[in-house]
Amino acid sequence: MAMAGLQKPTEPYTYSAAPRPVNHRKFGKFSEPAYLYSGPMNIMYDPRVIRGNTYALQVNPFLWQEEAAAAAAKRKKKKRKRPPEKKRPETPEPVFGRKHIVLQTDKYLEELSDKIPEATAETQTDPFMDRPLTPLYIPQKTGLDVATQIEEGDLFHFDIEVEPILEVLVGKTLEQALMEVLEEEELAAMHAHQEHFEQIRNAELVAVQRMEAAEIRKLEEKERRIAQEKQRLIHEKIAKEKLAAQTFSRGYLSVIFDNVFRKLRQSGHFYDPVEREVKNSIEIYNQKHVEAERRKAEYLAEKRKKAEEEARLKAEAEAKAQVVREKKVKLLATMIENGTVSEEEREKLLEDLEENKRLLQEVSKDAVKLDALLYDRLMEQGTITEEMVEEIEAAEKARIETERKGKILRSILERSLIREKDKNKLMAEIEENEENAEILNDEAAVNVLLFDMLLEQEYITQETVAETEKLVAEEEAKAKAERERKGRILLSLLERGVAQEKDKKRMLKKIKKDEERASILKDVPALNALLFDMMLEKGSITQEMVAETEALFEAAEKAKAEKEHKGKLLHSLLERNLAKETDKAQLLAEIKEDKKRASILKDETALNALLFDMLLAKKLITPAMVGATEEMWAAAKAKVEWERKSKLLRSMLERNVIKETDSAPLLAQIKEDKQHANTLTDETALDALLFDMLSEKQLITPATIAATEEFWAAEKVKAEREHKGKLLQSMLERTLVKETDKDQLLAEIKEDKKHANILKDETALNALLFDMLLEKKHITPEMVAATEELLAPPPEPPQEPPPPPPGYMT
Repeated sequence: MAMAGLQKPTEPYTYSAAPRPVNHRKFGKFSEPAYLYSGPMNIMYDPRVIRGNTYALQVNPFLWQEEAAAAAAKRKKKKRKRPPEKKRPETPEPVFGRKHIVLQTDKYLEELSDKIPEATAETQTDPFMDRPLTPLYIPQKTGLDVATQIEEGDLFHFDIEVEPILEVLVGKTLEQALMEVLEEEELAAMHAHQEHFEQIRNAELVAVQRMEAAEIRKLEEKERRIAQEKQRLIHEKIAKEKLAAQTFSRGYLSVIFDNVFRKLRQSGHFYDPVEREVKNSIEIYNQKHVEAERRKAEYLAEKRKKAEEEARLKAEAEAKAQVVREKKVKLLATMIENGTVSEEEREKLLEDLEENKRLLQEVSKDAVKLDALLYDRLMEQGTITEEMVEEIEAAEKARIETERKGKILRSILERSLIREKDKNKLMAEIEENEENAEILNDEAAVNVLLFDMLLEQEYITQETVAETEKLVAEEEAKAKAERERKGRILLSLLERGVAQEKDKKRMLKKIKKDEERASILKDVPALNALLFDMMLEKGSITQEMVAETEALFEAAEKAKAEKEHKGKLLHSLLERNLAKETDKAQLLAEIKEDKKRASILKDETALNALLFDMLLAKKLITPAMVGATEEMWAAAKAKVEWERKSKLLRSMLERNVIKETDSAPLLAQIKEDKQHANTLTDETALDALLFDMLSEKQLITPATIAATEEFWAAEKVKAEREHKGKLLQSMLERTLVKETDKDQLLAEIKEDKKHANILKDETALNALLFDMLLEKKHITPEMVAATEELLAPPPEPPQEPPPPPPGYMT
C-alpha cells in the first residue's frame, strides 16, 4: 500500500563509512599509553629506545609510566573538591497502627494505570528490485577437433584384461570382509569382557557402599550415645543443682514456716471447727478409749507377727526333723528286712519304753517318731553302727541309680533312639560273657549293664541321656500331679458324701488281697489314685461328679486368688498411708465382737479380704485408690518385663545373634514416629520396643530367646562353679580341708564313668569336689560362711558429702 507524496527510488540504497585506525584498549592488563598512537614520533625522542653504551647500567624504559601516574595523582589533588550534595531528608516512620500511602501533589491529577498506552501507525517502505542471475561462464573454444577410428580388439581384450582386476577386487573384498568379521568378534569379546568387569566393579562398589553405610551407622550410633551421655550428664547436673537449691530452701524456710504457723496457731487463726466442737461437746474418755484400742490392736498385730515367725521357724525345724526321722525309719525297716536287726530286739526296746510312760505317750501316737526313737536307742546300744548305715545308704543309692538307668533305657527304647539290631547285638554279648551269668535273671541289673555298654560304645551320648532324663522327670511330675488331682477329687467326693465310704473300703480290700498291688499301700497318693480309677470304672464315681468337683476346685482357687489380691491391696494402701491403721483396728474390733465371724479370724487371707471389703463399703478406701495401686503394680511389672527384654536384646547384640544392620532401620523408624517421642528418653523402654518390633519381623524367635536364657543359665552355672572352686582352693590353702580327703574323692570321681567328661573341665571338677566334701561333712556351712567373708572385697571407703551450695546458711 503506497502513501501519497513519496517517489519511487531509482537506485538501491547503500552506505559506506570512511576508513579509520583502530584505537588501543583503554583498560586491560596489557594496555599501552595513548600518546604512542597519537601520530608519528621521532625515534630520537622515543623513550623506548635505549641510548649509550649497552654495557652500562640499563634503565627500565617503562619507569615513565609510574612517573606519569604520580603526576596525574598530584594534579587530581590540586583540583578543587566538589562540595557534597545535601541529602534530602527522608519521611519519618509512621506511628504504630498506621502506614504511609503514595499521593499525587501535582496541580492536575493524572490517571495512573499499570497498562502502557499503545497506538497503531502505518508506513510504506521503498521496493527493491532483485538482482538478475549471473550468466553461466563458458570459456571460449580453442584448437581443432580431430577424430580417429578404433576397431574392436585393437586396444585390449576386456575378458582377459579384466581378470586380474576382478581377482584383486574380489580378494580385497573377501579380505576386508574377513577383517570386519574378526573385528566384530573382537569387539564382541571386548564388550563381554567389559560387561564382566563392570559387574565385578558394581559388586565391589555395592560391598564398599554397604561397608561405608555400616561405618556411618556405627558412627551415628556412637555420636548418639555420646550425645545421650552428655544429655544425661546435663540432666544429672540440673538435678543436683535443683536438689541443692531445694535442700537450701527447705533448711532456710523450715524455721520460718514453723515459727509463723506456730504463732498463728497459738493466736487462734487456725483451728478445726469439728475438732473444736468434739473437744467441747464429747468427753475426753472417747479419745482415750480409741487410742487404747489402737494401741491394743498394734500390740496384738505385733504379737501375732512374732507368733507366726516362731511358728514358721518351728515348722521348718519340725520338717527337717521329720525328714531325718523318715530316713531313720527307712534304715530301720531295711535292717529288719535284711536281718541286721531282729524283731526280738525291737520288741525288747518297746518293753523298755513302756517303763517310761511319759516318753511312750509322746511317741505312741506317731509311728514315725516311735521307729526313729527305736533307731536312736539301737545306735546307742551299738546294735546299729555307722558302717552299717553307710553300707545301707550306698545300697540305696545304687538302687536309685539302677532305677534311674532303667527308666532312661526304657524311654530311649520307646523313642527308638537306638536300633533294635544294636540292642540285640549287645544283649548277645552280655549273654555270651560268663561273668554275667549271675545277673541274667535280674532284669534291672541287665538293664544297667546294657545302659553302660551303650554309653561306653557311644550308641548314646551324655546329651541324649540328659535329655531323656529330663523327659522322664517331666513325665513323672505329670503322673504325680495327676495322682494328686485324683486323690483330691476322691477326698472331696467322700467329704461331701457324693461318693460312699463303703465303696472305698470294698475297693481297698480288693487291693490288699492282690499281691501285685500290695506295695502300693505304702504310697498314699498312688493308693488314692488307684481307688479313684477303680471306683470310676465300677460306676461309684461318674464323670459328672468329677467335672462338678473340678469346677468347685476352680471356683475355690479363684476365690482364694481374689482374697489374696485384696490382702495385697490392703497392705499396699496401709504402707503408703492411703488407709489408716486406726480404721483397720476399729473394723477388726467389730469383727471380733460379731460371733458369726469368729471363725474367720484364724484365716489371715480371708480376714484381710473382709477388712478390705468393709473399708471399701465405708468409703475409707475409694476405687480410685485401688485403681492407682493396680496401675502402680502393672507399671512395676511392665518395668520388670522391659528390663528383661532389654537384657535379652543387649545379650543378642553382643553375641551377634542380631545384626546392627537389622536394628538400625527400626531405630530410625522409632525416632521418626512422634508417638514414641517419650520412649526415646527411657533407654530400657526403647530397648523393649525395639525387641517387640524385631519379634514382629521374626528376627527374634522363641528359639532365640530360649537359647539366650540357656546361655544365661550356663553363665550362672559357670559363675557358681568358679565361686565353689575359689572357696575350695582357699580352704585347702588354710588347711581347713585335707588333701587326702580331696584325693580320695578325686579317685572316686575317676572310677565313676558318669563323670568321665567332667575330668576335662577343671572348674566343674572343683565344684563337684566341693559338693561331695560338703555332702560328706568334711566342709561345714560355718566354714563356707567364714571363707566367703574372707574372700569378700573390702568395703568402699565412705565418700565425703558434697559441699553446700553457695550462700548456704548453717
